Amino acid sequence: MEARLNKRTKIKQLFKKLGIDSDFTLGDLFKVSIARIVLVHYLDEIEKNARHCWTSKPQQKKGSLHQ
Repeated sequence: MEARLNKRTKIKQLFKKLGIDSDFTLGDLFKVSIARIVLVHYLDEIEKNARHCWTSKPQQKKGSLHQ
């Protein structure tokens, strides 16, 4: 899995949200420990959204044949 964080502001916001303290040097941004935290965060988001999709009932449109 790969997370592409293209903007410095996006990286700063995400690191702050995840409690990652970094000097934002190239070496820090590619540390295995930081990469693991970021990837687990996004994997958790994917799983949370997938669970919501699987458990929610489909909404019927007005005028549907199945009313």
